[in-house]
Amino acid sequence: MIRLMRHAKAGGTALDFWGALLRLTPEGENHARTAAKQLAMQLKGMPVVFTSNMTRHIQTAEIICEVLKTKPIIDWRLGPLDPEAWDEMMMKLVRSGKKFPDSWLKYTKEHEPALVEREKKHFLSQIKRIEHENHDREIVVISSSGLIEPVAGLDHELDYCEAAGLQ
Repeated sequence: MIRLMRHAKAGGTALDFWGALLRLTPEGENHARTAAKQLAMQLKGMPVVFTSNMTRHIQTAEIICEVLKTKPIIDWRLGPLDPEAWDEMMMKLVRSGKKFPDSWLKYTKEHEPALVEREKKHFLSQIKRIEHENHDREIVVISSSGLIEPVAGLDHELDYCEAAGLQ
């Protein structure tokens, strides 16, 4: 089984939003520990935990793995395929002076549907690769909601540390 889990709550400025600079807040760290304990009760065996190289993803994976008594596998291919496009979209929004959207997923689907589709295909291909390489293990992938939701077929943003199954 593959579980896609959104990272824990992180803090920073709007300019740090997509970048690798966001770090978990103390609240996020506590939430990740709670989520890890709940996850441990659901698992049938020791999972393999993958994360992108973004700080908030790594920190979440490290806390999850600390509770599960394993080590995360950091895989840069689990990050966005086109981080510059995401940054450019973010900078346009910041420069416009508009309110930050309540739903980043809705905003990106409306303003950059082709980008969302490219990222979905890329992220899904990486998940399939991981699944092929670990076919006999439970898999947890820590990432951002903007990558998870399109792949999981969700039309809403995940809460921090919420997991979704792969469809």
